Amino acid sequence: MAVFSFEVEAQTPKASAGTLQAGNDAAKVSSTRAALDARVRAEVAAFRGKVSLYAKNLDTGEVYELGGDDRVRTASTIKIAVMVEAFARVAEGKAKWEDELQLTKEKKVSGSGILTEFGDGLKLTFRDAVTLMMILSDNTATNLVLDVLTADAVNARMAALGLKDIRLMRKIGGGGESAEGKIEANKRFGLGRSSPREMVALLEMLERGEVLSPAASKEMLDLM
Repeated sequence: MAVFSFEVEAQTPKASAGTLQAGNDAAKVSSTRAALDARVRAEVAAFRGKVSLYAKNLDTGEVYELGGDDRVRTASTIKIAVMVEAFARVAEGKAKWEDELQLTKEKKVSGSGILTEFGDGLKLTFRDAVTLMMILSDNTATNLVLDVLTADAVNARMAALGLKDIRLMRKIGGGGESAEGKIEANKRFGLGRSSPREMVALLEMLERGEVLSPAASKEMLDLM
């Protein structure tokens, strides 16, 4: 009995030490999170607008968010969704990378990119247009791609991936409106809409090789 009693007494401090260590770790995490939150809020305090963000460590699963579910304008980040639909269309055999597109004066739109500097009648492949859309954020290339895909198809693909906030409203500069884009309440978003959480979710799917296939996901990431 003396030996048994001694063993129990010897184990008790170990359990307490483990509990204490876990408590200390939790306190450190809480303190670090609070410090991060305070720093972020201090940085954005002077901003004349609303800041919404979502950050996730894909190794640990740790998340920091500030209005992560707010629906906000995507600006050119919606081109990621367009790229996904382009790759899906090719994977399904409904388009080919070698399909030929033609640049005309009417199809040129201002903003980022280089296609506005090229002459009318330039011919490029579907892959060329997708590549320019991603590596240079080329607006004209984006519209050429959307002439093939349509905005509604992009939105249907996002819905199929379980993403309800990421929606493309129209082509750049106008035209080609999606059903979502015709809703008056969505016009304030301009080109596209998402929440920070969902845009990160889409990027995480790509990083984990879950969009179409691991190979396709990697190829898409390589374009970004």
